[in-house]
Amino acid sequence: MNCIHCRNGKLVSSEITELTYGECIRAFHEARELGCESINIGGGEPLLHKDVYKIISYVSKYCYTSLLTNGYIIDDKVARKLKEAKVDMVQISLDSSTPEKHNKIRNNKNAYSHVKKAVEALVNCEISTCFMVTVSNYNIDELEDILKFATELRVSLVNFRRLIPQGSGNLNFGNLNPSFRDISKFLEKAKSLEIQFNIGICLFPFYSFKNKEIADEYIKSPLEVAEGGCSAGVTGLSVASNGNIQLCPHLPITLGNIKTDLLYKVWFENDTVLKLRNRKNLKGKCGTCEFSNACGGCRAYPYQLHNDLFMEDSLCTEFKASTSKETSYKKLIGN
Repeated sequence: MNCIHCRNGKLVSSEITELTYGECIRAFHEARELGCESINIGGGEPLLHKDVYKIISYVSKYCYTSLLTNGYIIDDKVARKLKEAKVDMVQISLDSSTPEKHNKIRNNKNAYSHVKKAVEALVNCEISTCFMVTVSNYNIDELEDILKFATELRVSLVNFRRLIPQGSGNLNFGNLNPSFRDISKFLEKAKSLEIQFNIGICLFPFYSFKNKEIADEYIKSPLEVAEGGCSAGVTGLSVASNGNIQLCPHLPITLGNIKTDLLYKVWFENDTVLKLRNRKNLKGKCGTCEFSNACGGCRAYPYQLHNDLFMEDSLCTEFKASTSKETSYKKLIGN
């Protein structure tokens, strides 16, 4: 695969790294001691790791375990092995409901057919399956078609993710990135389609507050501390294939390395992590929003766009000024 939005860009063989089984399990045990309840195994392509089934089998005994893959090598045999390893969910990348578009984005003429084959094999093994869709100018008009396609294949969930200007996604950002207006229309349409499709839809961290009942209930009893929305440093961390501890795969800020550093020291003592947990530190709308502790916007988007981890999420459509902060926000924007 050579996807036009890949966060890893075009790696040469000397840049490809891999953690051993022992390193993965040691990192998992450290995470478990911190109360970890969910693990997502990604890549690159995680199914190319020689011990991937062994890793899944071990981790799934203790917490919810999902796998993010392009699905290319999943057939009936692989699906059965994943079932035996007790994976909870398999997330498969999908960029379009049509073969032509999906294959073009993936730069592989067989990518679409392999996605269908993979989903059919997983569903036949009764493995919960999710489509991971990066929203771009190539597919932003396909929301309903993608949901129909997912329903036909008996996919359990569709996760629509924003395009992050990282790696190849940065090189092609000008052509791929939807406008704020297009994103707003996309989210409105998603809201209208939720009832029509009996399938889980996951969108941007602020999306749930488009529902007035949810928003009103939250305002009555808001979170006192950051617990929801963007997970970076708040409810999760990421470990790269070279062992680097990061806030998330889209935030390549090195906080340490599991080969040399203890995870708990990063979790409890790293200045950046601690600062992110106080969402009053966020700038602009995100720092003054009523929903901040349940959302916080996306931290990777402003970091990759402006090299500022704490800048407001400029794609947010649901900002609601906190009563106690509204005056300061008006000063900030000069009104």
